[in-house]
Amino acid sequence: MWGKMIIKSVSGKVLATTSHKGIRQTLEWCAGEGLDLSGADLRRAKLSYASLDGLHAPGACLWGADLTGSDIGFSNLQQADL
Repeated sequence: MWGKMIIKSVSGKVLATTSHKGIRQTLEWCAGEGLDLSGADLRRAKLSYASLDGLHAPGACLWGADLTGSDIGFSNLQQADL
């Protein structure tokens, strides 16, 4: 059994907690559920070919994140730090 995957904001606030295996699966689930990940700390996240359509993460920090081939259509990434 895997542990918990926790998504935090840049300030340290817990935004989401799941039992998914990794960051990619966790964010795909969050996008599907419509969870608010405003200001999420996603630095260096390995998200290549992720299905993030509809992700709600305005103001998220994505420094060094790998979004190669990812579907981010209809995602709210306003003011995200890329």
